[in-house]
Amino acid sequence: MATNDPNLLAQRVLALVNDVRARGVQCGAVWHPPAPPLATDALLQRTAVEHTLNMAQRGYFDHVDHFGRGPFERLEHAGYRYAVAGENISAGRATPELVVEWWLQSPDHCSNIMEPRFVDSGVGYASAQDLFGHYWTQTFGVRLP
Repeated sequence: MATNDPNLLAQRVLALVNDVRARGVQCGAVWHPPAPPLATDALLQRTAVEHTLNMAQRGYFDHVDHFGRGPFERLEHAGYRYAVAGENISAGRATPELVVEWWLQSPDHCSNIMEPRFVDSGVGYASAQDLFGHYWTQTFGVRLP
């Protein structure tokens, strides 16, 4: 995929993640059976994009933002009331294929991708002229009823 459009890149990440969820995958020592597909949620998308842009613009790589908020605080701040939630971040991987492959090689990131309770997702991408060059965030959750 030869594009720098963050929206198209985010859609590609979600498609790749949903392909893996449909097949099931080994995450470290644990086999995760197929899971239902994730749907894009506007609040999770906005939260992922904002965190990704923040990392790229401020030149840091961390789940905790410059305000000291972690992923769960950012979701609450955005108004996403969740029963369960998670976040994957990555830096330095230039394509959706590379970032999803890297997440799948990490047992914790892979387990987030395969968590069957997650139904919503949001993906953010940003590029920067720095050491990493590319930043990604994928948020996951299920809303409280």
